[in-house]
Amino acid sequence: MYRRQIWVSVLVAVGFVCCFPPAAAYALASAPRTACPTYHTQYDALVNGAANSVITARHRGNFTGELPENSLGAFIRSFDECQPHVETDVRTTRDGRLVLFHDVNIGKMLEPAYDPDSDRGPNARINDLTFEELRRKKLLTIDRRATEYEVPTVAELLTTMVNRNAGSLVSLEVKEPRAIIPTAQTVANLAKQYATSNLEKRVIIKFSMENFPTPQHWRDALKRAGVTQTIMADPVMRPASAAQIDAQPRLPDVPGIRATTNSERAIAAWSRATSAVAPVVSVLLKDNSEFLRTVDRRDPVFGSYAVPENLSPDNARDGSMARMYAIAKYLGKKTEIFLPIPDYVMWRSGPVAGYTVQNYFGDKQPIDVRRAYFNNNSSCCYALEDRRTPTPYASERADMRPNLGWLLALEVTLITADDSDSIEMYAKTQGRLNLKARPRPHQAPAKMESALSYTVAQTSPTTTSYVKLKGWNGGSSGAWQGQVCLWSANSEGWAWVVKCGMSMTAGYTDTLEISVVNGSRMRIRDTRNWECLRWIPGETEVVDWSRDCSGREAEWTRTRDNRYLTGEGRALGFQWQDRYFWGVPFSYAVPTYDTSAWTRWTFR
Repeated sequence: MYRRQIWVSVLVAVGFVCCFPPAAAYALASAPRTACPTYHTQYDALVNGAANSVITARHRGNFTGELPENSLGAFIRSFDECQPHVETDVRTTRDGRLVLFHDVNIGKMLEPAYDPDSDRGPNARINDLTFEELRRKKLLTIDRRATEYEVPTVAELLTTMVNRNAGSLVSLEVKEPRAIIPTAQTVANLAKQYATSNLEKRVIIKFSMENFPTPQHWRDALKRAGVTQTIMADPVMRPASAAQIDAQPRLPDVPGIRATTNSERAIAAWSRATSAVAPVVSVLLKDNSEFLRTVDRRDPVFGSYAVPENLSPDNARDGSMARMYAIAKYLGKKTEIFLPIPDYVMWRSGPVAGYTVQNYFGDKQPIDVRRAYFNNNSSCCYALEDRRTPTPYASERADMRPNLGWLLALEVTLITADDSDSIEMYAKTQGRLNLKARPRPHQAPAKMESALSYTVAQTSPTTTSYVKLKGWNGGSSGAWQGQVCLWSANSEGWAWVVKCGMSMTAGYTDTLEISVVNGSRMRIRDTRNWECLRWIPGETEVVDWSRDCSGREAEWTRTRDNRYLTGEGRALGFQWQDRYFWGVPFSYAVPTYDTSAWTRWTFR
């Protein structure tokens, strides 16, 4: 795609290919269309912009169907597309190298033989691999295709940013406590190496607040590590952080703030810090539960919802996440919140609707693929509501973060998300986008399949897909003359399995429509007669097609190993029946308790 051989020759000539060939190739092939705001402008917009103006941070870089998340190519695309801010994740290898990687395990991004749906295949923890072992693997696209990209290091990203004179600010969210100070040291060392780069005003270290409960803890740790520069921080307060901070020795009170807990003292201390130390703070706030007074709001895009009546600390329950957020706003600190968007379907080239995937949380019932998020162990999946965890700090009765109207009411300054484009478009319509940071916002690409983009555009995403259900999980057999598919009858007849793509008389088809019903089950219809696949216990020994699509008999539960279960738990299957159609073997579909390949179906 990038005409790699030609570009490598050019790169050798300019002496840059020694460092990052794939990223450099992308860089020359995708020069920015217009001049971007400088990093001076972005820093000024962040720290001096209006309290209620919005700036976005692109989570994991501008990855696409071709550019993997957290790859140098995705980051360079962010720079070239003038993203105001880029946010990525720092983890460590077994030998202590600082790399940019989101998940705890590597299967989803580095192992083609790993299947996220079934959670089978090689899926080592990134901490268990050396840097050399990690770099032997190539990053994958969402469709499991290997690319030219390797897992980058922190130093490679920052060096690329400096060499390109990128205007974007960068947040490095350090997932592991042991890596926080080494990451800051890397920033400090590169700031010395590139003395005119002003990295101190371009890079923010993001970490859980319990590691450094106050700015003084942060400064002392940097000093002990030999870091003399001021390194910017974005401390994150989560319920787990608050619990750990409250168990620590009492922190100093902050003048002018009535703090009822240690965690409130911590958020107040960080909110008093200068922008050079902490331009923003993050508080994990999901809903209004701990605000004492709310008002109703009606928005043409996000509908009816409640917002806090005001953001005063007196309007929130003592010791709650809501009060900690209100303290930060009361002290004039800019705030950052992560906006989650279902990522299983993002940039996927195959079917993106109409089917369910496995849920590892809550009631473990399958979930609509359009609501599915990858787990950070690389497996699929969870729904947002399943990750709500009531604690003394927040009851988390809902998760309102995908509601941009609610986030704007909270006067969030920095919103981090995989789809920053839709946030910017909505904020602009509300007169809330920081146009100094983002003068030319644009809509999210349609191929992104962002749930947020559909909401902002007030359009409905596709809810069905046309597929061929292939037996043996997509395998083939010489005896059956290749791959076999589930076929419809010509009218209200038995479902049968025969070679895919056969020339049939009118009324038969192996192209089927799939859709999700009742949130956790699937409906399968043929596309000629629009009849539903069903099985009625005791009425027939085979699965049939019917115009009656009502009831549990026409609903199927898809398992993580691609089996389709009836309400009684029998699987849709077939078997050798020594039947032939024009010399081609076929079988009627049957409900069975068999768990072999004869009951596994794929539509990928």
